[in-house]
Parts: sequence; structure tokens; C-alpha cells
Amino acid sequence: MSKPQRLPERNKFLEELKIQGKFAEVVLTAWGLTEVLMDDVLLKEYSLSGHDHRAGPILKLDFEDKLQLQKKASFVSKDEFKTVQRFQQRRNFLFHKDGLWFANIAVSEKEELAEIAIKAAQVMEALSSRASGPALKEVNWFNSR
Repeated sequence: MSKPQRLPERNKFLEELKIQGKFAEVVLTAWGLTEVLMDDVLLKEYSLSGHDHRAGPILKLDFEDKLQLQKKASFVSKDEFKTVQRFQQRRNFLFHKDGLWFANIAVSEKEELAEIAIKAAQVMEALSSRASGPALKEVNWFNSR
């Protein structure tokens, strides 16, 4: 029996929020999925449990370092990497200090960011679906930071 596909439900939910004009909710929900799925991917790739003490150093990495680790392990394509990185950068700029606050950008920009957010969540779901351990390539992630 094949594994049930969760991707359409998540996309449907994010798309529905976008249609309702709840752009901040799309971005924040997609970011939460992106972060959780990144940890899921790493745990699967290294055949670890979140409760395994060896997982700590990997899970404590910043998101950007986790994404770079995926790139160095050639587990993420260039396009996937760019999609997730673009989302991370745009999201960080809008929701963190020194950025233009989300409420102050034009609706067209919010719509564009919502699309990027949905695509990034799709990328992470795809990565999670295909991740399995042990890691495809050994990467010394302590020295790759």
C-alpha cells in the first residue's frame, strides 16, 4: 500500500488562505511547514530521531546552514534551492527588524510572496517525500559552515 499523499491538502489550504487575502497567514504557515520539513528531511537523511543526541548539532543549525547542507549533499536541485532560499530571504526581510513590515507592502507584492511561499512549501514537501537515510553523500557539515 502506498503512502498517502499530503501535498494536495497542504497546497489547497495555503491556496485557500491566499484566495481569502490572508497573505501573512500564507507566508507564516508556509514558513512553519518549511522549517519543520527541513528538520524532517535532515533526520531522515542521517537516519536519526529527534530524540537522538547526535541530531542536536544538526537541528540547532540556522535554517540557511541547513539549506546549504542540502545543497552540498546534492539533495536539492539548483531550482529547489533558489526557491526555498528566495522565500527565506523575502520572509526574513518582511518579518524581522530592519525590514519593510509586511502590512506596508502592496497587495501585488503580497500575492507574489504568497506564491513564493507556496512553492517553497511544495519543494520542502517533495524533499521530505524523497528523503531517506543514510545521507546520499557524506558531508562534513561542521566544516562546511
